[in-house]
Amino acid sequence: MKYPNDSFLGYINETAEHLNYGEPRLGDGTIVRIWPHVNTIWADDAFMAISFLARMGKMTGDEKYFNDAANQVLNYNRYLWCPEKQIYYHCYHTDNKEHGVAHWSRANGWVFMAQADLLSMMPKDHPMREAVIENFPSASQWCSTLSR
Repeated sequence: MKYPNDSFLGYINETAEHLNYGEPRLGDGTIVRIWPHVNTIWADDAFMAISFLARMGKMTGDEKYFNDAANQVLNYNRYLWCPEKQIYYHCYHTDNKEHGVAHWSRANGWVFMAQADLLSMMPKDHPMREAVIENFPSASQWCSTLSR
């Protein structure tokens, strides 16, 4: 990976600081939004957060970024995966314990690509890599099922 020039490094570090310490999270570490419901998990955020975390892990060599990214993958799957339809819900509201009504295809693509992105950068010997790989087929299933 090409290291960023100094003009971008401050922004990158500020974003990492916010994601690590300022972004709202559940007790299990899952990144959430505080709108439209308190602590809503949105599939959209999977790509934005996981891809950034994976790149920080690759750029810095700090395993904490890969650990966090892998936890996001596994937690997003736990909260958003719909086993009946074999696709992700767009969101989950933790305040009323309900999924949003949509199985939005773009959100499914974001979750899918976030996992692929992480796996492309995660060290082959990372202790959580196998768990992410085991999760990946369920995410890729919707693509082949719905594209027929």
